[in-house]
Amino acid sequence: MLCRPSLKLNICVAVIGWLAVIIVRFVLLRGGGITLLLLFIGLAVFVTLHSVCVFYLLMSCLDERSSNRTLKRYPGVYRVQELPSSDSVVLLAPNVTISVGDYGWQAEAVQQDELVYLQGLNENWYVVWYAGFKLNQLEYVCDKPENQFDRRSWQSIQNRCPFIVIAQKPNIETFGLPMQLIGRWVQGVYVPMASKASFHLPVASVDSMPRTNSTGEQ
Repeated sequence: MLCRPSLKLNICVAVIGWLAVIIVRFVLLRGGGITLLLLFIGLAVFVTLHSVCVFYLLMSCLDERSSNRTLKRYPGVYRVQELPSSDSVVLLAPNVTISVGDYGWQAEAVQQDELVYLQGLNENWYVVWYAGFKLNQLEYVCDKPENQFDRRSWQSIQNRCPFIVIAQKPNIETFGLPMQLIGRWVQGVYVPMASKASFHLPVASVDSMPRTNSTGEQ
């Protein structure tokens, strides 16, 4: 759980700090001067701010470990050789189509089946489609040079996505930056359970979600 050596030390400092605050407050309640009161206020402010920093450091650490686990399970970049079957899960941003020759980054499966699920990305790392393919519909290209779920991959303006969809219009609307699945939510879109093995999501179903164009503008 503690993926950074400094995190354990910072948690220990936070715990000791809060114990010190409790002790000083107890002494202050039994009678103390202005110096002790100022010490209590300063210590409480410092420990509170430090604890907030530790919380964000912990969340960042957990997010990093989660994205690394996803990378180990879904390590590949593929090229589309055939379009996905009609019974596959397909999410398309408005005015976007999947084309033969598109590159797709392996992603989490929204349901348990035999398909390989990919995200089609533009050069700015924004998701323009998500779909499940049979293995014979794809060509394996390479292991991922970057983890698309790691913020460090796309936070730098100079770091463009190296494997992208081939046919894209300027300023197209997208599903935003890559996100890991939350239950059956894929890039902010809920994919319901289907009676068959998979569910095809029509383009119109994304009309109600917040739109982001390829330049990152809302």
